[in-house]
Amino acid sequence: MRLVTASILVVLAFTVACSTGAPPRQTETLVALNEGTFFTDPEGNETRVEAGTYKVLPGAEGTIRLQSTSGGKATDVLAVETTHGAVIESPQAVRFDESADVSRVVLLMPDSKGLEAWGSRSGIKTRGRGAPLEMRIEMLIEQRDDLLQQIQDAQQRITELGEPLAEFDQRNEDLLLQREEIERQMAELPEDDPNTDQAREGFEHELTVIDEQIQELQNEMQAAQQEASDLQEQINQLHQQVAALDRRIQSLMERLHR
Repeated sequence: MRLVTASILVVLAFTVACSTGAPPRQTETLVALNEGTFFTDPEGNETRVEAGTYKVLPGAEGTIRLQSTSGGKATDVLAVETTHGAVIESPQAVRFDESADVSRVVLLMPDSKGLEAWGSRSGIKTRGRGAPLEMRIEMLIEQRDDLLQQIQDAQQRITELGEPLAEFDQRNEDLLLQREEIERQMAELPEDDPNTDQAREGFEHELTVIDEQIQELQNEMQAAQQEASDLQEQINQLHQQVAALDRRIQSLMERLHR
């Protein structure tokens, strides 16, 4: 997810306000459009928002709502998710003029996230009409690529876990063979030998040590197997998320090329 230049400007604006003794307005969600501006509606079509003052609200997924303060109808426009570095306690709306023709309305939220909608006063398809869909598609592709990288990393970790698991099996088998050998030697101790009790104590100590090693090894094996199982479950969930993103990307691509 991108950190927009707008958020940096907002932080600077807050800093300047504080340095001059004027507290930043952190509860204002009003923006003024000096001219009628074309935005993109949720269906990907061009919609004109007349000049005026608007309260900016979060709309349905991927949109912001522009509610006219003069009592006019509310308009939902397509927006893209963004992040910011401004410290705010409540939503803050800002309008930025990128050029003589292009503006963007940004709704910043206290959790460092936000939504931004691009508009064009001329209605020409530059950064105005097509940009929100294109930017959202780009964002979704970046999210998908990140998920695919997570899948690759998890698969690599499972491969790495496979090597020690094979070693665990061999070590466990070796310890069991050692244990069998000690038990065999204990069984062959002569009953009438005065050193038999001392030898048996030594063998029993060795068995205790081996049993502890076997238990520790089994704990390591179980931990590795659990990690591999958790990773596989994570991979399955990531594949589902990738499939969902692919469907959303395809849907937006179809809307973009209508």
